[in-house]
Amino acid sequence: QTYSKHPHPTTRKRIEADCDHFCNGQTEWIALKKGLDKIKTYKDELLICLNYPATPLHNNQSERDIRE
Repeated sequence: QTYSKHPHPTTRKRIEADCDHFCNGQTEWIALKKGLDKIKTYKDELLICLNYPATPLHNNQSERDIRE
């Protein structure tokens, strides 16, 4: 929430670096490694909120609109 209210290039770089560090972690669990590789593949899409800080991190309102 802090980033969405006060976006800053330094914070953005740190978040991207944290994502890279997380996804590049070593594990013996094949399923986990596949999941991390998938996150890495879609990193730009998953971190779209860094380009558009006003973008909500969930789709709860969309889900509510559909159900009503």
